Amino acid sequence: MKKYISHLGIRYVPKNKAEAAAQEVAKVMSKRVINENQVEEFKDEFQARITEVNREHPRCRDLHLDIYDFNKDGELSFDISGVTRVNLYMGFEP
Repeated sequence: MKKYISHLGIRYVPKNKAEAAAQEVAKVMSKRVINENQVEEFKDEFQARITEVNREHPRCRDLHLDIYDFNKDGELSFDISGVTRVNLYMGFEP
């Protein structure tokens, strides 16, 4: 079974409280080992956390989670409105 590892990538200076909270979410979602059958759960959890950040900070612009698949190996990049990025890299097969 393939395993993936999540890694905190790019971080920019936050412009408001929602962006700062999104960076904290990215930190929490980083440094995880994920089985290939848990990738959809990871996406759903990430989206739920960003939705919660938007709800907690209604005066800030809404943040969006964009998911990019850069290659056929299944490596994904989760971008939060250009504020920060978490990459999901294919790791190893035990």
